[in-house]
Amino acid sequence: MTTFKTLEDTIDNFVGTTNKLIDSLKEENRKQKEALDYVKMWLNENIDEGSKDSIEQDSANLLQHVKEHLGE
Repeated sequence: MTTFKTLEDTIDNFVGTTNKLIDSLKEENRKQKEALDYVKMWLNENIDEGSKDSIEQDSANLLQHVKEHLGE
């Protein structure tokens, strides 16, 4: 038979796990927003100023920066 204490512990564990998941999702969202903001900035700069690098090099640099923002 489940006691009140067991039920309370189960609820506490559930809430703790849920809070950790929410924090993890918030962090992932923050990283993705930073990466997207960087891509938008890069595109705006290339539209306004162009790039001294080849399209291949410029794209490789963008990809590297995005991966860094995402922690890959």
